[in-house]
Amino acid sequence: FDDHKTVIVDMPPTSEYLVRKAFIDINQLLVAEYGFSCDVFLYKTVLYETPNCYSTWVSNVFGERQD
Repeated sequence: FDDHKTVIVDMPPTSEYLVRKAFIDINQLLVAEYGFSCDVFLYKTVLYETPNCYSTWVSNVFGERQD
């Protein structure tokens, strides 16, 4: 298993928490690079645990919400 990286997080490592963290981290990078431009907008992140099991985090104009 030399092709993986272990990440320590300060929250329960469930897909529901991790998909939200991924959304926030990616969105912060996009805002840092492009500002609050209407040309670049992160709408949704999806994290798959298995082919049939996943969590989704969707943004809306009033903040984020989990589906």
